[in-house]
Amino acid sequence: MTYQLTSLFIGLAIAGSILWLVRQAHLHGTQALWWIAFASAVVILGIWPRLSDWAAGYLGIGYPPIIAIVLGFGLVLIKMLTMDLERSRQGRRIRRLAQRMALLEAKLEEAVRPPVAAAKWQTPESQKSPTAPDDQVFPAPLEAPVPSVTIATSPGSHHPQAEV
Repeated sequence: MTYQLTSLFIGLAIAGSILWLVRQAHLHGTQALWWIAFASAVVILGIWPRLSDWAAGYLGIGYPPIIAIVLGFGLVLIKMLTMDLERSRQGRRIRRLAQRMALLEAKLEEAVRPPVAAAKWQTPESQKSPTAPDDQVFPAPLEAPVPSVTIATSPGSHHPQAEV
């Protein structure tokens, strides 16, 4: 009789804790349902321990306590699967929100950016791109000399030396 009261007390303590966490908004309803189901199973098996013996006989299992282990393991696997599905859904939602935020930030920057003086960006007619529309002006490309580098090895050395 003592283990029945202990199981009942543990189940009620878990259920009370879960309800308190839901009430304080630390745990949402879908996750709370899993824990309430667990607490209910502890209470039910605590009050009626012969229920596992009856289920084991009905299912043809010779050692009744293994039912709790197998069911617990199965529930952990199901819980892990639902958590992975939720995490995938949230990751997809976060990516979409980040993309939307980047687009909105770009639009905001474009709207707030001061207009650039047209004279600063104008190039001579000879340097304009022939494929660009007439209203679009591009700055002249910068041309810098490219240094030539020669790599040589001295006759007695295996280490290359660069000459600029």
